[in-house]
Amino acid sequence: MELNTKNIIKALPFEETLKTELLNQFDTLTPDQKYTITRIVWQTWNAIFKLRLEEKVEDALADMREGKGEINPTEYAKLRQETLKEMEKDLSQGITGVDLSAARTAMEKIIQEIKAAKEKK
Repeated sequence: MELNTKNIIKALPFEETLKTELLNQFDTLTPDQKYTITRIVWQTWNAIFKLRLEEKVEDALADMREGKGEINPTEYAKLRQETLKEMEKDLSQGITGVDLSAARTAMEKIIQEIKAAKEKK
C-alpha cells in the first residue's frame, strides 16, 4: 500500500467516525486546513516509527550486552529497514497500542472548525 496521508489516516488508531470525516472532507479542505491535517498525520506516523525503532535498538543492545549478538556497523540500518517494513505492513492492518490523544484532539478541533465554517456560509 502506498505511503500517503490518506492511507496513514486509515491506519492510525483514531475513532472510525473521525477517520471517516477526515477522509470524506480531506479533498475539500482549504490549503491551510489540509496542511495542518497532513502535518499532524505525518508527525504522528514519525513518532510511532521512532518509538518502534527505539524499542528495536534497545532490544538489540540488550542482546549484545548478553552476548547474543555482535556490534555491527550496519545493524542500525537493518533495524531501521525492519521497522519501516513493519510500519508499511500496518498500513493495511491498522496501528494499535499507541496513545494518540493529542493528535486526535487537534484533528477533532479542525473538523469542528470546518463544520462551523460551512454553517456560516
